[in-house]
Order: sequence, then C-alpha cells, then structure tokens
Amino acid sequence: MAADNLIIEILEKLNRIKENPKIRPLVRDEYLASLGYRSIKVKNYVLFYKINEDENIIFLYRFLYCKRDWINILSKDLE
Repeated sequence: MAADNLIIEILEKLNRIKENPKIRPLVRDEYLASLGYRSIKVKNYVLFYKINEDENIIFLYRFLYCKRDWINILSKDLE
C-alpha cells in the first residue's frame, strides 16, 4: 500500500512539473543551480530535474531520500 501511494504521488508531481516545469525554483546550491537543477519533494524523497527549454523537454536526473547529502551526490555524478 505504501509503495502504491508513493507511485501515485510521484505521478502527480510529474504531471505538475509537466504542466509547469518552472513551478519549482532552482536548487539552493549555487553550482548545481547554475547548471539548471530543480527539485520537487515527493513524500520523504526529492526528485531532481532539469529543463531543456529549446526542445521543451524535462530531464529527470535523480530520486533520492531527502536526508541524503544530495549536493555531494549530484556533484559527484557530474565528475
């Protein structure tokens, strides 16, 4: 039941992003914000995404537990 509820909320948040990708601000880390990362909270998780406005595409990058050190995790992904 918990997994089903999480999936339902993920889909709701994805639809919200799809309708208005800029609904969420850039992340608070200066470096990652300069790369265009945004995030949206989904229960105890955070979904990170970027917008390609030229092609009208939303890229989903990571889905992490909210207590994780997401700044370091995302920064290491870019190395």
